[in-house]
Amino acid sequence: MEKQLKLKTRREIMILGTKLGKTNIAAWASKEDDDGDEDRVVDLHVDVPNEKKTAVGIDIRAATAWEEAEKSKYIARFKREEIKIQAWENHQKAMAEAELKKMEVMVERRRIHGHDRLQSKLADVRHKAMEKHAVVESKRNLQAARVSQKADFMRRTGQTPSSSLSPQCSCWNFCCR
Repeated sequence: MEKQLKLKTRREIMILGTKLGKTNIAAWASKEDDDGDEDRVVDLHVDVPNEKKTAVGIDIRAATAWEEAEKSKYIARFKREEIKIQAWENHQKAMAEAELKKMEVMVERRRIHGHDRLQSKLADVRHKAMEKHAVVESKRNLQAARVSQKADFMRRTGQTPSSSLSPQCSCWNFCCR
């Protein structure tokens, strides 16, 4: 009775293990006991037809176990490949992002350099404009001083110039301006 209960339990475990795809459990449940009862191997494979229950039962079990082992091997191999591909993709993305960041920094530096160069140019223009304004102002002041001197001379002497050409200069006063 105890042997039958044990056999029934192992059969249920083997069937459940096979349904769930757990080859280790199914293989354990289908193992023979230490007493070497060969009828038991045949009894465990309930779904196998009667004419194939002898050696074919063992072959089917071995083939199923081998198939499950191979499936788990290639699934694990492909998972490792997927992980490698994902790591490569992440590395490539990181390199591209780093290069993009580097380019952005370079563009920003160039923009700042160009901005500074233009600011310097504007400062030079302002400085030169101030110098030119100063030169014009000094010429205007010099001209005003000359006009003032001539006016003082005319007031003192009472003479007015007869023409705009001065007798001392033969170039019509272009060199004296």
